Amino acid sequence: MTTETLLVPYLDQNVAQPEIPINEALDIFDAAISGQLTLDISEDIGYTLDDTSLTYPQEWQYGILIVTNVGVTNTSIVDILVPDGKKMKYTLVNDTGSTFAIQLKTESGTGISVPDGAIYQMFSDGINVRRIT
Repeated sequence: MTTETLLVPYLDQNVAQPEIPINEALDIFDAAISGQLTLDISEDIGYTLDDTSLTYPQEWQYGILIVTNVGVTNTSIVDILVPDGKKMKYTLVNDTGSTFAIQLKTESGTGISVPDGAIYQMFSDGINVRRIT
């Protein structure tokens, strides 16, 4: 079992090594509150934040996303996709130094475009990404 929003694992009864799930849980909380994930996007198709890894925190659980490089051509917006159903508050930093806007959106919903040099706070409600103003 996990928590509803961040999917932090609960400690099971009679766990022989309780420090393992507790440490994973603490790492997820740390990432969600102040963890920074730096992304270097090199494909026109954008980037999907990982939610299938067996190591924690997973990419979608990081609260601060810093985009430092976009090695793509022939596009004016590059998508960063939050997996559908994931609820999370994000701060996105567009430090690409290019003319590209970075759009944070869910896989099937809508999103918010962040121009170069800007920092936006937003949240995913599991369906769409909305800006916090």
